[in-house]
Amino acid sequence: MGKKFKWMSIILICVCCIGCSSATDNQVHTDIDFVKEQFPQIEQIEKVEYVYKDISNKREIGLQNIKFYGFIWIGNDFCNKIIHEYDWKETAVCRSIKTKLESPNKDFHFLYNYEFSHDGKYKSHSWVGDMFLDIEQKLLYFDCEW
Repeated sequence: MGKKFKWMSIILICVCCIGCSSATDNQVHTDIDFVKEQFPQIEQIEKVEYVYKDISNKREIGLQNIKFYGFIWIGNDFCNKIIHEYDWKETAVCRSIKTKLESPNKDFHFLYNYEFSHDGKYKSHSWVGDMFLDIEQKLLYFDCEW
């Protein structure tokens, strides 16, 4: 009984450790300064919620593969600026977005513009992925990889 209990305890501890480490992988961060560093041309950042995690294989050598996604709430002036600067459209992708973060308001009305996501003005070419705009909520949703 003592040996069996010891092994069961070890297995339980290992399972708990694995569960805890995977739970922290998707920790939601709220550091506005970090997001400003990643997207320096996005103005009037009022609030952020994002996940930043290394998805590289531990055996890889060199650059890391990083997943970075979340919400950026922007000010009215910047929202108006990008609305007029780019031609935003509702696309099939916009209608099918399943955000990877929980939000109190899940009623999004995302619009998309390819140039905004890929011209390098507001999102560095180091980040590969897309950005979507919800005009009503003055919200950018981004889903990127490095």
